[in-house]
Amino acid sequence: MNLSRKYEKLINDMSDENLLPDTELGILKTLHDERKQMFAKEIAEELDCSYQLIGKRGRNLAERDLVARNENENGRRVFKISSAANELYFSETLGDQMDFGDD
Repeated sequence: MNLSRKYEKLINDMSDENLLPDTELGILKTLHDERKQMFAKEIAEELDCSYQLIGKRGRNLAERDLVARNENENGRRVFKISSAANELYFSETLGDQMDFGDD
């Protein structure tokens, strides 16, 4: 069975505008998994990269309404995944289960 043919429509239906580079996906996944606001430094530690990179990519994600960039009570920037990003990238439906035909 050729999985690429089986899921071709699903792959083609994925909007190019929703495809993200690895770093941005990593930021979203970290925020999703931690389920809390995080500093760029904390996210950077999880992804083994610089906090400056997280800040820059976080700004891009905020412009797309995928994360909220706010300041905490001490004036430090914090990131939180948006409900839109949670829905778009992390919601699971029955149709999301891949069938590899190995039953």
